[in-house]
Amino acid sequence: IRGCPRLIGMLALQACKDTYASNSDTYLNELQWYLAIKHDIPISILALQATLAKAGLSRKVLHKIASERDQQLRTNYIQGITDPRIFSGTACEFPAELVGAFVRGKRYSLVAAMSVKGYIATRVVEGSYDTAEFVDFIIEDVVPQMNAYPEEQSVLVLDNCRIHHCETLRDVLNAEGV
Repeated sequence: IRGCPRLIGMLALQACKDTYASNSDTYLNELQWYLAIKHDIPISILALQATLAKAGLSRKVLHKIASERDQQLRTNYIQGITDPRIFSGTACEFPAELVGAFVRGKRYSLVAAMSVKGYIATRVVEGSYDTAEFVDFIIEDVVPQMNAYPEEQSVLVLDNCRIHHCETLRDVLNAEGV
């Protein structure tokens, strides 16, 4: 005698999806009873949840599918595709709306210097950092917190970012013994 099946077939999975499309507030135990009665599939709630998760049908996804299933909007969309006047926007039934896509507010950039004990200097600027702004941060904020070579906080590690390659910065750091 075998135990309960751990996976359900594609037809039963589609039935689960349709159930959630018609009623997004269906609980797993209700879905379990539906599969047992309508499809003759006895499955545990844990196996049902695992199967839905493997199929990519989380409760959030299923709820989104159900909420997007508005029959009136669907009818309007199909009518808009079939009627060139509506689809092209010449009819006033579906006026185009301008949404500010890709409109962003102010941007800020953050740079920080840290040691094994924590942050020693930070700076936030509006926009992006350029070489001059980065060199100013290192010279004004970081170098005063650093010491000559054999002491603590004497090594400055930078990655290979283009704004880190500056002769002025290298000269200042060498003069300070960093």
